[in-house]
Amino acid sequence: MKVENRTTRLVTLRLNSGQTLYIDPKSTSGEILDVDVRNNRKFNKLRERGVIAVHPAEKRYPPKRPKEEIPAPVKDKVELDSAEKDKKQIKSKGGK
Repeated sequence: MKVENRTTRLVTLRLNSGQTLYIDPKSTSGEILDVDVRNNRKFNKLRERGVIAVHPAEKRYPPKRPKEEIPAPVKDKVELDSAEKDKKQIKSKGGK
């Protein structure tokens, strides 16, 4: 989630993780975890008073991997035309 400061003054917010978040006037913080503000009294007070607004985080999808190109199947034997088959048969039957 992201937290937006709606006032013209600096907002200081102590997170559950022990870190302190400083949000400049009329700006939005970076993404923070829901766990850092769950059951946080100061966060709830600021939100109820309209000092801050909460915006959901953008969903991140893993990058798409390119599909592997599968080579076309290779034929083991090259099939000959019927005309070429006839020529081979004639040569093999003939002379010395």
